[in-house]
Amino acid sequence: MANKNILEVAFSKIQENEKTELSNHKIDLALIDDVNNSYRKAFDTWSGIESPLLKQLTVAKKSIDLFQEAVKVAEEGSSYAKKLGDSSFIKLFETRISEAKEGIKMAQNTYSAINKAITSI
Repeated sequence: MANKNILEVAFSKIQENEKTELSNHKIDLALIDDVNNSYRKAFDTWSGIESPLLKQLTVAKKSIDLFQEAVKVAEEGSSYAKKLGDSSFIKLFETRISEAKEGIKMAQNTYSAINKAITSI
């Protein structure tokens, strides 16, 4: 019977050690899951930065195109106003040309800044 008790004690100790090791592995796995979850959340949050920037890049490009179109139309208007000799319309169209060209510069600067921000991410 003494041998039986010794075996029971030995098996009991082995089971305790296995439970302890198993618990340690569960803790290790839980920590890995926590790290992975934190990383995923951080990465998802960070990658969300690009989407609005890409949208704004498209808006800036569209603005450049529209300002260029405004210059073209105003130049045509100025040409007709000059043929008619109407100084008030000439002045109006020249003002619009100047404003649209400033708009082009502004939109191009914005486009460049956004593009630079995207490429640095």
